[in-house]
Amino acid sequence: ARQGTGIDVGMRSAIAVRGAYKGGTFHVSAFSAGEHAVSETADAWDTLDPDFKLTNARIGLSGRDVNVRYTRVPQVPDWQLRRLMRLDVASDFNLLPSLPELDGEDVVLLAMARTALLDAHEEGLKAAGGTLDCFSPNAIALYNAFLRYGVVQDDTVLIANIGHDNIDVVITRGPDLLFARNLTGGGRLMDDAISQRLGTGGEQAEKLKRQLATLRPDGQYDGANQ
Repeated sequence: ARQGTGIDVGMRSAIAVRGAYKGGTFHVSAFSAGEHAVSETADAWDTLDPDFKLTNARIGLSGRDVNVRYTRVPQVPDWQLRRLMRLDVASDFNLLPSLPELDGEDVVLLAMARTALLDAHEEGLKAAGGTLDCFSPNAIALYNAFLRYGVVQDDTVLIANIGHDNIDVVITRGPDLLFARNLTGGGRLMDDAISQRLGTGGEQAEKLKRQLATLRPDGQYDGANQ
């Protein structure tokens, strides 16, 4: 089993996980996490101090410098599609499942990121002594995780990862990916709303959110504020 590293350096935390697949299960061999309050990706990397090598690293991407979008194309052979996509985008792409509503056309999912963001991650990884395998939008990583470890049936399911400043979201129908997107706004919006409602500071609002709030549809509440 080939060892790999997953890295997510966001606007509030920096996380690295090391492990390998064995018998269809991902076994974690090492883990590192750091918190920060900086606004630059390069500075966020300084808070990641693992005691293991960051080799074969897959770096997750999210935020306003990442764009996941869709385009409709005629149904053509794979080689012709690759040539067509090179004219439109220099990053990666893949086909979504065939949609019965689109006769004779396919929908291509495109992932793009600003070069400055990729450079900042590469420099941070190099400074940490790591080697790059690839970049991946966090939304696609979320889909892959659900596909391997979720309860995959025929239902249409929304899966979301709510970060401090960004939300990564995918919609699946059975094992098929229908929609993927990274959105601005996250836990910080909830903190701000709590601060305004209760007249508290940001740190206290976040503490109350973690202690009292719930996303469960059948959540039980002791009072209006909760």
